[in-house]
Amino acid sequence: MTDARPAERHARRALAIAAVTLAIQNGILMAFAPWWLALYVLFYGMAQGSTGIVHSARAADVFAGASFGSIYGWLALAVGPGEALGAWLGGTMYDVWGSYLPAFGVVVLALAAGVVSMWRVRVPASETRDSGATST
Repeated sequence: MTDARPAERHARRALAIAAVTLAIQNGILMAFAPWWLALYVLFYGMAQGSTGIVHSARAADVFAGASFGSIYGWLALAVGPGEALGAWLGGTMYDVWGSYLPAFGVVVLALAAGVVSMWRVRVPASETRDSGATST
């Protein structure tokens, strides 16, 4: 989960979902057990370290072709506004409720929606490396 080798041998969609699932786990750990900071740091590093590698490889599977560079550029640009709005929303939710717990809930729901979205994407077996690893 921390380098590109699993993405070359295993189903990229499954690895992408595993990376996001680690992020969901991190949100839950931070919301309910902040004293598990060492586990949070470990899982956060694994999730963030693998996300860029696996997601870019999966995007290449789905959007292969001459337009991949433009499409991936737009995907990468979409992250910034999401991070900015997420920080603002988290602060606003803390001001309203006096706790970050609702903000962690929003993060977990957003990540779960991302997992569902990734799971629903279908790529013809002849166009992906996923076909030889596991069921898509």
